[in-house]
Amino acid sequence: MSSTADEKPSGGRVRDPRPNRNRTLALDAAKALLVESGWDAVTHLAVADRSGLGRTTLYRFWPERADLLHDLIESELPSNELVPTGDLRADFVAELLRLADRVNDSRTATMTLTVMERAAADPQFAKLRTRWHLEGTSGVRALIRDGVAAGLLRQDIVAQDAVDQLAGPLVLRGLFAAEPVTPDYVERTVDRFLHEFEPERR
Repeated sequence: MSSTADEKPSGGRVRDPRPNRNRTLALDAAKALLVESGWDAVTHLAVADRSGLGRTTLYRFWPERADLLHDLIESELPSNELVPTGDLRADFVAELLRLADRVNDSRTATMTLTVMERAAADPQFAKLRTRWHLEGTSGVRALIRDGVAAGLLRQDIVAQDAVDQLAGPLVLRGLFAAEPVTPDYVERTVDRFLHEFEPERR
């Protein structure tokens, strides 16, 4: 006798994939609404219309609208995929190009600005902002540690200052000046940083 769709042949139950699928559909719809029309457009009704899901399903996942936006933005947190090559300049350029891709992406830029706006008044979003910052710069921080350990960067370097000098210009240019962050701009930023923090040669 064959097993039913929600059971294993052994009799154990199989997890219903529909909740995860519905959640993904809803988050994709919310992302599109956020980018197209901003924070105010992301409502249960609008997401239901866009995704084809019922509002009851959405309220089950996210009782409050703020919960929906929080999960939406958290789903876009950057992951650290850095695999160092040993060439410090090339590794810094590669890592900052990843950041540039996110800064140049209108969806990510909109969500970043939304987090910053909401963080001023909402502790939940303030924590999310901190995570976004730390996880988004973890690769740069790792390269700084490796560079110091290998004697390729000055021992007195302050990690947060270094992150500011590397990532800050990209964020300022892309998010606030609304100018594209090009590979050439990334390379110039890295070269200025390495020139400033090159160890003194005796």
